[in-house]
Amino acid sequence: MPSPPGPSEPSESVFAGRQYSLLGPRLDLPSSIERPPPSGSGGTRPEGSGSGSFGYERDGQAGVPLTTSDPRYAEYFAELKRRIEANWTYPQDASRRGQSGQGLVGFVLRKNGSVREVDIVQSSGVEILDRYLINAIRLASPMPPIPDRISNNTLPVVFAFTYTLYQGVRVFGFQ
Repeated sequence: MPSPPGPSEPSESVFAGRQYSLLGPRLDLPSSIERPPPSGSGGTRPEGSGSGSFGYERDGQAGVPLTTSDPRYAEYFAELKRRIEANWTYPQDASRRGQSGQGLVGFVLRKNGSVREVDIVQSSGVEILDRYLINAIRLASPMPPIPDRISNNTLPVVFAFTYTLYQGVRVFGFQ
């Protein structure tokens, strides 16, 4: 009779067919990668120019990274992540085909929390993966209304995402 796997040797059958999210713990990026959040409208530089974080800009505002460390956004963005994740799955068709990828998505929230538009800024390279994420964002709408301390109008948000398959384990989430 074979002995059960040790603590450092997880059994593949334990993970087979399951999916896991990367919502927590948060990935901390070096400060040289993460740009400061915009202050008002017009990009990340005080003079109002610039393409914004990850090159996503709408309505004259730079996209605020969903992973920003700015405390003004922490509570609100944590709720946005929860709502998106609650509607986000790894497509079974992509899993069966061994498809994975990573990309960049941006969306614009209205003051009332409704999602005005969703854009794939950089595709994962797999259309079904991109569509599932867009659908999750739309299903999460309406989000909570945007707090006044964050914006008085619309709020462009941007985040990197990943879908990864590893030995039958489906992992997806925010980067």
